Amino acid sequence: MDAHLKNQNGSALLVTLSILVLLSFIGISAVVTSDIDMSISGSEKRSKQAFYVAEAGIERAIVEYVNANFMDENTAPMVNLFGWIENQAGTVLYDSVSMGSDCNYTVQIISVSDPGIAAPFIACRDIVLRAIGEYAARSENAAIEATVRVGIMPSGVFDYAYFINHFGWFAGFPSGGAVANGNVRANGHFDVLSGYFTCNGNPAYNPF
Repeated sequence: MDAHLKNQNGSALLVTLSILVLLSFIGISAVVTSDIDMSISGSEKRSKQAFYVAEAGIERAIVEYVNANFMDENTAPMVNLFGWIENQAGTVLYDSVSMGSDCNYTVQIISVSDPGIAAPFIACRDIVLRAIGEYAARSENAAIEATVRVGIMPSGVFDYAYFINHFGWFAGFPSGGAVANGNVRANGHFDVLSGYFTCNGNPAYNPF
């Protein structure tokens, strides 16, 4: 009887030890899985930060460089609207600009092309910008590209008539770009400067 009880006690001890070992393995596996999940989560967070930093660089380039220059009459006069951007492919606009404590971005002009007359524009340029955002502490980075189209649209002012009492001009339009569908009357001086002008109405002038 005592021997039988001893055998049962020994079996119970063995089963208990087996269960403890199994629970230990499960605990270790859970810890390792948790560490891996945290590592993946941290990497995704840094990658997103790098992307948002690159996006911020693109937005800055569009506002401060592209739009600001195109809207500046001294930089982009009507007689030479795109001279400021024509040969700028490869130009680095911002180089390793810090953003926060661990991030930076670089923005470069990749290409500048003329798509021709692309509605609604009568003259335009496509500017391709590339930005690289970097999370410097872990060398995570993201690159994005954006194409910005800048140009001029035909003015509805001249759809019906154009009247000049003293001095007037059409300037800097490409072939077929400046069209007056109504009558054109000039009592003074009228110039077409470095461009083309089409009048579909009746032109009349009365020089001084």
